[in-house]
Amino acid sequence: MPAGAILLSPWTDLTVSGRSVDRNQGADLWFSRRHLEVWSRYYLGGADARSPYVSPVFGGLSGLPPLLLLAGENELLLDDSRRIHESATRLGQESRLLVGEGMQHDWPLTLPWLDESKHAWSTMRRFVEEHREL
Repeated sequence: MPAGAILLSPWTDLTVSGRSVDRNQGADLWFSRRHLEVWSRYYLGGADARSPYVSPVFGGLSGLPPLLLLAGENELLLDDSRRIHESATRLGQESRLLVGEGMQHDWPLTLPWLDESKHAWSTMRRFVEEHREL
């Protein structure tokens, strides 16, 4: 098991049932509900979208290493990160969620010059330093 996991804008629900998918429609400049629905069919190839193997929001999260989730306030996948974070913390797992205010999908990678992105990278660095095995 790794010492920790950093998840940038993870897609953890291939049923596309998170409220942020509709709430942030148009605010997320990367994709739309339609994109997610089409891409999930390609990815699933006939598998059940509610399977925890492809949609971890529907599975048990016990035994995971510490998590750091980053998601943009304006992205469609925001609730995917929130739901994983809430499930993990309910189980007593260490989980941190950093929501980039006014940010879109993968903002630390696509907008590296922004103060919000610099803060995200600093947060990731601290997380790695705290959890690296010596």
